[in-house]
Order: sequence, then structure tokens, then C-alpha cells
Amino acid sequence: MKLQKIWISCAILTAVPASAAYAADSVVSDKVLQQAEAIRERALQDNQAWRIVEELTQKVGPRLAGSAGDRAAVAWAGEMLKGLG
Repeated sequence: MKLQKIWISCAILTAVPASAAYAADSVVSDKVLQQAEAIRERALQDNQAWRIVEELTQKVGPRLAGSAGDRAAVAWAGEMLKGLG
């Protein structure tokens, strides 16, 4: 559940600024935008997502498709997900 919140927060961090530019034409309700902004603000209060990305890049390194790094990243992600519940 924690990891899901992290990934959602990351997606929102990148999507909300872009969607705000098109707010007048958007079919997204104000309530949903307010919820997204609240999630973004909560994500900005915690650096867990940053720590996860940092660990991936520092411990696993380059992850080209089909490479040993790719396989190591898959194993790392599995352990990370288990650890986060």
C-alpha cells in the first residue's frame, strides 16, 4: 500500500502541472484535482520516493533491457515491494 501511494504520488507530481495548463478544457472534477494536489503536498513532505530511486540507482546501477543490471533491478524491486508490504 505504501509503495502504491509513492508511485501514485510520483505520477501526480508529473501529471498535475501539465493538467493544470488544460484545466479549462479538463473533464477532471475540482474535487479530483484537489485530492491530487493534497497527495502531491503529502509526497513533498516525505522523501521516501527519493530514497527508493536513490537506492535503485546506487545499489543496482545501469539497467539496460536484458542485461544483468535489468535482472538485478527486478530482484531488487521484488524485495523492495515485499519490504513495503
